[in-house]
Amino acid sequence: MKIRPEILIEAAVCSFAGLMIYILSLLIPIFIFIIPVPFIVLYVKRGPVWGILASLLACLLILLSSEMETAAILLIYTVFISHTLGFMIRQNTKASNIILWSTAGTAFFILLAGFFAQSFNEMNVVESLRETINQYASSQLSMINSMNISAGDKESLEAVMKTVAEYTMVLLPGILLMISGILSYANYYISAKVLRKLGIGIIDIPGVSGFRLPKHVIIGTVFTAVLLYILQRMDFGFSKELMLNAYLIFSFLFMVNGIAALDSIIKNKVNVYLRILLPLIILLVLGMGIAYAVFGLLDLCFDLRDRLRRVR
Repeated sequence: MKIRPEILIEAAVCSFAGLMIYILSLLIPIFIFIIPVPFIVLYVKRGPVWGILASLLACLLILLSSEMETAAILLIYTVFISHTLGFMIRQNTKASNIILWSTAGTAFFILLAGFFAQSFNEMNVVESLRETINQYASSQLSMINSMNISAGDKESLEAVMKTVAEYTMVLLPGILLMISGILSYANYYISAKVLRKLGIGIIDIPGVSGFRLPKHVIIGTVFTAVLLYILQRMDFGFSKELMLNAYLIFSFLFMVNGIAALDSIIKNKVNVYLRILLPLIILLVLGMGIAYAVFGLLDLCFDLRDRLRRVR
């Protein structure tokens, strides 16, 4: 295989870009999760070998300014995510399937990173998270106690804080998947935008209105509901926790699908800024996330967005 100088330059640029993203993440931690972007682009443009080599070089550079376990975790993450996304983009996989599969991959990585850190630092990740949540709850309770409110109100607020702390631990798997979905979309969207700018193929870049859950999510929902019902009837020890997480995950999926369906219907009639603000107002101010979830489920079952567009 002939190695052209421009390929080496591209690999070096991608490695340097990965290093810059890592440095930026020291200031803004969330950026750590988009480190795979330059390697996804290189993977799609030049193939898997170059994507992996560039990510390896970037992690070696990161190793110069960080601990070995940090560089090792980032190497696993970049290779895993860039290979997953890069392979599916090259295969022209539907955007929704890419995001679903990469969500599972991101969640797997976060779990792997937790156990990896546990083996290095001899710490219990779950207990560490529990302690962090309890410390936060305790600080809030201390603030409540310093407020000039009645004893009854203090007791009510304390009960709410303790309940929130307990449910946060119970719903941690569901929260993990939700965060993984958001991060996967960010990696895919940014990579697809860069690939489009480079003129590489026809990359499907889903905006909000372009997102659509695959039909088999309905089958998965029904199957999960039946399985959880059976486990509950069998008095399975963690049936309640599993049920709450399943409810959170599927509600989140249907809610996102509902937001996408509504945006698809109104996108030619409403100003783009209002399209961005409307879901936030409905979710944060009116607290109507369940309405979006129901609308998303109906859209998935009956193709509401297509029917309403035809009516218009």
